[in-house]
Amino acid sequence: MNSNRDKMDKNLKKDFLLETLSFYEAMSFENIILDFDSEKLKSIGDFSRDELEEILSELVKEKKLKLTKINGEPRWQKVFKKKKRFWFF
Repeated sequence: MNSNRDKMDKNLKKDFLLETLSFYEAMSFENIILDFDSEKLKSIGDFSRDELEEILSELVKEKKLKLTKINGEPRWQKVFKKKKRFWFF
Protein backbone atom coordinates (compact mmCIF):
# COMPACT_ATOMS: atom_id res chain seq x y z
CA MET A 1 0.00 0.00 0.00
CA ASN A 2 2.87 2.34 0.78
CA SER A 3 4.42 1.66 -2.63
CA ASN A 4 1.18 2.82 -4.31
CA ARG A 5 1.41 6.05 -2.35
CA ASP A 6 5.04 6.51 -3.42
CA LYS A 7 4.08 5.85 -7.04
CA MET A 8 1.27 8.42 -6.88
CA ASP A 9 3.62 10.98 -5.31
CA LYS A 10 6.19 10.38 -8.03
CA ASN A 11 3.56 10.76 -10.75
CA LEU A 12 2.39 14.05 -9.20
CA LYS A 13 5.96 15.28 -9.16
CA LYS A 14 6.48 14.23 -12.79
CA ASP A 15 3.36 16.13 -13.83
CA PHE A 16 4.50 19.13 -11.80
CA LEU A 17 7.90 19.11 -13.54
CA LEU A 18 6.30 18.80 -16.97
CA GLU A 19 4.11 21.81 -16.20
CA THR A 20 7.19 23.79 -15.17
CA LEU A 21 9.40 22.96 -18.16
CA SER A 22 9.20 24.81 -21.45
CA PHE A 23 8.78 23.65 -25.05
CA TYR A 24 10.65 26.74 -26.25
CA GLU A 25 13.72 27.01 -24.04
CA ALA A 26 16.08 24.44 -22.54
CA MET A 27 16.16 25.08 -18.80
CA SER A 28 18.99 24.57 -16.34
CA PHE A 29 18.43 22.95 -12.97
CA GLU A 30 18.39 26.36 -11.30
CA ASN A 31 15.88 27.76 -13.82
CA ILE A 32 13.57 24.83 -13.19
CA ILE A 33 13.63 25.42 -9.44
CA LEU A 34 13.08 29.16 -9.86
CA ASP A 35 10.08 28.55 -12.14
CA PHE A 36 8.31 26.23 -9.70
CA ASP A 37 4.81 27.39 -8.80
CA SER A 38 5.14 27.89 -5.04
CA GLU A 39 1.45 27.17 -4.35
CA LYS A 40 1.55 23.83 -6.17
CA LEU A 41 4.87 22.98 -4.56
CA LYS A 42 3.24 23.38 -1.14
CA SER A 43 0.53 20.88 -2.06
CA ILE A 44 3.01 18.36 -3.49
CA GLY A 45 5.59 18.69 -0.74
CA ASP A 46 9.33 19.07 -0.84
CA PHE A 47 11.63 16.84 -2.76
CA SER A 48 15.39 16.57 -2.82
CA ARG A 49 17.77 17.43 -5.63
CA ASP A 50 18.53 13.72 -6.06
CA GLU A 51 14.85 12.93 -6.44
CA LEU A 52 14.41 15.78 -8.92
CA GLU A 53 17.38 14.56 -10.99
CA GLU A 54 15.99 11.01 -10.92
CA ILE A 55 12.60 12.20 -12.19
CA LEU A 56 14.23 14.31 -14.91
CA SER A 57 16.24 11.27 -16.00
CA GLU A 58 13.09 9.13 -16.15
CA LEU A 59 11.30 11.77 -18.24
CA VAL A 60 14.25 11.81 -20.67
CA LYS A 61 14.06 8.00 -20.96
CA GLU A 62 10.29 8.29 -21.58
CA LYS A 63 11.11 10.79 -24.37
CA LYS A 64 9.03 13.51 -22.74
CA LEU A 65 12.14 15.67 -22.26
CA LYS A 66 15.27 16.31 -24.27
CA LEU A 67 18.58 16.68 -22.44
CA THR A 68 21.21 18.98 -23.93
CA LYS A 69 24.44 20.39 -22.56
CA ILE A 70 25.26 24.04 -22.96
CA ASN A 71 28.72 25.05 -21.76
CA GLY A 72 28.93 21.70 -19.97
CA GLU A 73 25.75 22.36 -17.98
CA PRO A 74 22.77 20.01 -18.46
CA ARG A 75 19.55 21.60 -19.66
CA TRP A 76 16.14 20.05 -20.15
CA GLN A 77 13.44 20.93 -22.63
CA LYS A 78 9.95 19.53 -23.02
CA VAL A 79 9.44 17.57 -26.25
CA PHE A 80 6.45 18.34 -28.41
CA LYS A 81 4.97 14.97 -29.26
CA LYS A 82 4.30 14.67 -32.97
CA LYS A 83 0.94 13.29 -33.97
CA LYS A 84 0.85 10.48 -36.44
CA ARG A 85 -0.98 11.38 -39.58
CA PHE A 86 -2.70 8.98 -41.84
CA TRP A 87 -3.33 9.99 -45.40
CA PHE A 88 -6.28 8.51 -47.18
CA PHE A 89 -7.02 9.09 -50.82
